[in-house]
Amino acid sequence: MPKKTETAMDHIREIALESGVDLESYHSHEKRHAYKGLVIESYYDEDSAGPWAWHAWTKGIGGSGGFLDRDDALEAMKKRIDDET
Repeated sequence: MPKKTETAMDHIREIALESGVDLESYHSHEKRHAYKGLVIESYYDEDSAGPWAWHAWTKGIGGSGGFLDRDDALEAMKKRIDDET
């Protein structure tokens, strides 16, 4: 039986697995923040097509995104929490 030809993506997956990298993760710089008893998760979207890649999300509230920096994303999420609680 012929050996399966390894594609470039197969090789990248193998290296990621060996290195402990989550290849399926599209976000980086994830951080959790406490606000009014809730947890806000902020992250940088690696797949963003522009500079507005910072997002924030809170369970039960939803998310906000498309900001130039983490602080702006957090402030927008805090305002949304204030408006909805």
